[in-house]
Amino acid sequence: YDSDADVVVASGNVEMNRDAISLRADTVTWNRTSGQVVAEGDVAIRNPEGDTAYGERVELTDTLRDGVIDNLLVVLDNGARMAAVRGERYENGNISLENAAYTPCPVVDDAGCPKKPSWQIRAVRVMYDRAKNKIKYKGARVEVFGLPLIPLPGLSHPATSEAGSGLLVPNVRLDRTNGFEVALPYYLRLAPNRDLTLTPHVYTEA
Repeated sequence: YDSDADVVVASGNVEMNRDAISLRADTVTWNRTSGQVVAEGDVAIRNPEGDTAYGERVELTDTLRDGVIDNLLVVLDNGARMAAVRGERYENGNISLENAAYTPCPVVDDAGCPKKPSWQIRAVRVMYDRAKNKIKYKGARVEVFGLPLIPLPGLSHPATSEAGSGLLVPNVRLDRTNGFEVALPYYLRLAPNRDLTLTPHVYTEA
């Protein structure tokens, strides 16, 4: 404890808890004057909602609710995972990730060994809106078994495995009779047991 600078340094399986939020790390430096908390080494932060964020180095405020994390892995309470080179977590529980990937698939096998997910969404930026329970992307593309597929600009979806209303992937083709065709389906979630897909078609020659 540095009484002049009002800084506390703890090392060796450190744990901090505040308002049902828990932090664990190898080393934690807490500046009591500025309120900054820097955690390093196998950092894990768990919030009351059940989400857990892992990283190598984390800078937080002493509320433990908002901060910046390098080499971030977020495991949501529903089992979905988001990984990123850098991430920010805000007071309201929202998360913003840079150079990130999202997958709802397990990343370990039955024996607990690491494995690549069967499909994932990679993006320049991923935003998780906790209040709306929605994940939004910038510069997104889908990868299936490691192979990149078509880009998906403006992609968003619920943060659970449940379906959500919204535009689906457009269908574009060229036909001798109808000419250039564009079909843009819209999926409408009416209820847990009812849904509807409307697909308008536009043709250049019909």
